[in-house]
Amino acid sequence: TGKFQAGSGSSTCLDCPKGKFNGADGTLATDHDEVKDCARCASGTYADVLGLSACEDCPVVDGVQQTSAPGASACGSCPAGFACNSVDGSSSPCAAGTYSDGGGVCYDCPAGYRCPGGTDRIACPPGSSQSEEGQEECAFCPAGKFQRNENA
Repeated sequence: TGKFQAGSGSSTCLDCPKGKFNGADGTLATDHDEVKDCARCASGTYADVLGLSACEDCPVVDGVQQTSAPGASACGSCPAGFACNSVDGSSSPCAAGTYSDGGGVCYDCPAGYRCPGGTDRIACPPGSSQSEEGQEECAFCPAGKFQRNENA
């Protein structure tokens, strides 16, 4: 487990790279015959060494659950509502018109929602709408118009 064979007739098995694993038990050669048999670790897990048969769960450090993106070789502590720089460890809150549910990246607010900043992505209520991305507020319907659906 945790290995694959690079080619037919090879006498050695290679370790799966960091951020990936191969949990197959080795009873089928086809489960270990290509690097693509090494699967990416899921979000919230990591593989920081070569040749793992399973990814490790990201730990809790000083009371903060660490997070990771798929295929990670390490976990970080970027909280939801913030953008984090993986190089210097700095963080900044998501600006109005953006949001983050964790993972260190602020995303533009989708159409049909308002995002005052941070973690909030709030559906526009009936009687309002938002057709553009990256907006902080929903627009109320003008006189003579209506909108009965949420997040329109």
